[in-house]
Amino acid sequence: KPTFETNNSDLNGKNTAVFGINKGLEIPVDSFLVGGPQKTIFVTFRTGNNTLGYQTIVELGGAASGFSIYTYNQRAYFGGWNNTFTQMFASQAVALNTNYLAEITYDGTKFSCALNRLTFSTPFNMGMVNQSPNKSGVGLTSDGTKYHNSPASSGLSNAFTGKIPEVLVYNSSNIEVREQAYAYLTAKHT
Repeated sequence: KPTFETNNSDLNGKNTAVFGINKGLEIPVDSFLVGGPQKTIFVTFRTGNNTLGYQTIVELGGAASGFSIYTYNQRAYFGGWNNTFTQMFASQAVALNTNYLAEITYDGTKFSCALNRLTFSTPFNMGMVNQSPNKSGVGLTSDGTKYHNSPASSGLSNAFTGKIPEVLVYNSSNIEVREQAYAYLTAKHT
């Protein structure tokens, strides 16, 4: 399990979870988190002093279908997939010991991602995301996930070596909901 810090000076004096080797949260299988025709995921995080190698920030689902946000070799990656052939990954550069607000939105026909509001979107129809038989993870890979260039190993792996104060998941891509969530997280963590 991660350790918890109160009044963290790196994150506007807010409480946060500190992750590292063997310090993540497993989330039981849940159709709300993974399935559905639309999805929006927000996560606030602070990179540690190393962003090399795979470091899973949040992953919903597993190897067959899901979404993920992770760092790899000084880049934040955003992924969505529904099977082996229907997948999309995008990335943006990240710095060490820096705060970020990441967002993935899938509206059924378009996949978009943003890192501190720097947005990338592309037409991408992966259909309704299937219910996954896998657990999800925060700060680690739980039952496997996909990366831009390989699948993750099964089981608990690829721990994030930073801080994650908050994760929000919506089964909607509604712009008003997204703007409210962004405003809430920005006011709280910046």
